Amino acid sequence: MARTDGAKGGGKTVRVGCRVKFENASTREIFTYTIVQPDEASPGAGTIASDCPLAISALGRQQGETAVIHAREEVRTYRILFVEAPDDQSA
Repeated sequence: MARTDGAKGGGKTVRVGCRVKFENASTREIFTYTIVQPDEASPGAGTIASDCPLAISALGRQQGETAVIHAREEVRTYRILFVEAPDDQSA
C-alpha cells in the first residue's frame, strides 16, 4: 500500500500527465517518469501508470515533497525534485 509524507513544497502539483523527477532517498538514484493512464504506461519508455505505487504516492504532492511507498516489509522514500506539467512541455 502506498501513502505520502513530507513537507509542503510550494511547487507544481503532481497529476496525471506530469513529468516528475524523483530521487531515491536511500540510493540517491535519480530518474524521471511521466505519469500516464494505466493503458499508456511503458516504464522502459519513461512512463508509469497512475495506479502504480510510485505514482499513487506522488499524485497530489509538490516539488520538494517526499513520496513514501510501504511495500511488504520494505519502506521506500523518494524526493520529488521537479514537476513539469503537460502544459509546460514543449511540442
